[in-house]
Amino acid sequence: MNYKKEVSIIAQKKENWSKIYDSSIDIASNAKNILSKYVDEFLSSNQSSKIIGIQNRIKSKDSFLEKLVRSNYINTWEYCDNVDENTKTLCSKLPDFIGFRLNTLFHSDEIEFAKILIKFLSEKENINIPPDQQNPNKEQANGHSIKKFQGHISLKDFQIGFEFQIKSSIHNLWGEVEHKSIYKPSTFDFRIEEKKKSVENIWNTLSSSDKQLSLLNKEKYSKSALLQQLFSLYVSELIEITSINSHYLFTLFFNIFIGKNEINLLQKILSDIFLNKKISQKIKYEITVPDKTTITTQLEKIFELILYEKELEQLNNLLRFCFEIPEQMSISNILISKIISEYIPMEDEEEDIDILGFDEDEEEDVDILGFDEDEEPTYTKFAQYENPLSDKELLELLRELGFKIERMPENYE
Repeated sequence: MNYKKEVSIIAQKKENWSKIYDSSIDIASNAKNILSKYVDEFLSSNQSSKIIGIQNRIKSKDSFLEKLVRSNYINTWEYCDNVDENTKTLCSKLPDFIGFRLNTLFHSDEIEFAKILIKFLSEKENINIPPDQQNPNKEQANGHSIKKFQGHISLKDFQIGFEFQIKSSIHNLWGEVEHKSIYKPSTFDFRIEEKKKSVENIWNTLSSSDKQLSLLNKEKYSKSALLQQLFSLYVSELIEITSINSHYLFTLFFNIFIGKNEINLLQKILSDIFLNKKISQKIKYEITVPDKTTITTQLEKIFELILYEKELEQLNNLLRFCFEIPEQMSISNILISKIISEYIPMEDEEEDIDILGFDEDEEEDVDILGFDEDEEPTYTKFAQYENPLSDKELLELLRELGFKIERMPENYE
């Protein structure tokens, strides 16, 4: 067979299976919805604390057609004139037509979680996970293990293939880089061997961080502290944060803008970073510059002395990376607004001022300030002070929030 004829036959086969793919989408979508309900049921029982992210998808047509050729399905699958039969073939023989990925906090959690999930799904009457998939520990071509398993879900006359992957947050991040740059290179790349070495070095670094975080967790550190550690690790790679100041800047960010009770917010931001390497939907703030008062003047003078220009710039970048804030607002004004609204209630104040809040017509109610809707704000001990505060009282407040008050000159007045 000459080359042109062979190419023509392959093109025709791809076109045929492309049409069958289109006729299979509704079936796959229904199956995915059922699997999603099973996952929700599983997590609502006793496993939700181990999961920090969930993604699912139906394999795209482009990805399907690429795999059709790469895995030689195009020659091994039997194609006939019956659309239903061809649809059954595609649904049952494409092992990852439906895909789920569940992210655990730590690499060491993957295997245990995968085994429990397999047991749970196997008890469903319309789920079949074959014996060779009961052990989720699989070795990849790159030599690393991955926790995944495949099976079928029955839907009327169809058996639809699905695959579950269980990856720690760090494993997931590394896997995305490795998959796109090495596993699926779009063109010939003479640097591929160097890339493999670089990716392997990245894995060693991330794996070491994962182990350290896991040890911290075993020492009974809070989930919020661990999420903060993961956030700082990833964000430092995505935006410019000078390593020598990173602990200081992230401390200010967490203490002032996230709060100890905002685990869900931090988890949402992290999930977005894992999936998109950025914040795809930033939370929108409404910020009001406070009137010029003794307090604002005090804070302006203090910030000029204890916050360096580079630190303000990096804190501004960090804040805008996560939240949507009007361009004209300076980081100093944002800090002053937040501190005054959160920690220094004004005299004769009848209700809480929502200086950093959402638009009134925003549908989703996200509690950025860490208070329940029906709950009164719980201020720190500094709320007892009348306005204006003395310099000593104000500096003590800033110290508690993490500011480096020791930078203040001794002769400050």
